[in-house]
Amino acid sequence: MIPKEWAQLYKKLLSTLAHRPTSSYIGAMARVLRQRFYIPHCCALCDSHNRHRICQRCITQFFHSPHYYCSVCALPLLHSALLCGECLRHTPEFDRAYSPFLYEKPLSNLVINFKEQRDFFAGKAMADVFYRYVQAHMIQQHQPLPDLITAIPLHWIKQGNRGFNQSAFFANDLSHKMNITLFTGVERIESSPPQKSLDRKRRLGSMRNSFIVTQPLNNEHVVIVDDVMTTGATVSALTMALKKAGAGEVSVWVLARVPKMLNTQ
Repeated sequence: MIPKEWAQLYKKLLSTLAHRPTSSYIGAMARVLRQRFYIPHCCALCDSHNRHRICQRCITQFFHSPHYYCSVCALPLLHSALLCGECLRHTPEFDRAYSPFLYEKPLSNLVINFKEQRDFFAGKAMADVFYRYVQAHMIQQHQPLPDLITAIPLHWIKQGNRGFNQSAFFANDLSHKMNITLFTGVERIESSPPQKSLDRKRRLGSMRNSFIVTQPLNNEHVVIVDDVMTTGATVSALTMALKKAGAGEVSVWVLARVPKMLNTQ
């Protein structure tokens, strides 16, 4: 058995390499070495040796899916209903959304560690789970795959400060695993104020005209990928830009949805 210290060393190596496009060859070598020497992953939550970066026991115990949710915006609901109150009052710009999990601990901790501390092992672990649930959802709902997949772009200042775009990280992973063309012709032209302090109406106002689409679309079905969805203001603003450029249908895949009691709708 390889000592636990070796597994931890491999975990740090993989985290270092995962965000560097030029390191794909080195990353492939790391995967081969892991398989050759039987170095297991360590679960990002319980640190147990496992073939997955998050073990199934932790997913079952800690990652909660809503029993009921809005069929359009994926907002968790207390009771069975086709639409939430907000979608009944104001139809979203996007056509439908899917989110497998509630935004709560420990998933929220993984998201924050990924974005703020550049924990790419956590990012890859979440990407693996995201793919598995999206794939199962599409099969279960008998839905055809979209034509294109895109990410919420960051303003160049914010991306420069953070060093990477977490939405693009997930979109790239899903594009590769599901064989969906990645659409990169979107840009963020305005840096909006922090969204946490704004209610839904002010979020929508602050996000309006924040995005441009630099490549024409021809009635394609485009999926927007993001990590967390609160009010849907950001994806609605990007949807408007995509449909203005010619998108026929726009869906949203988001890893975690903030319950209404925690957001500002």
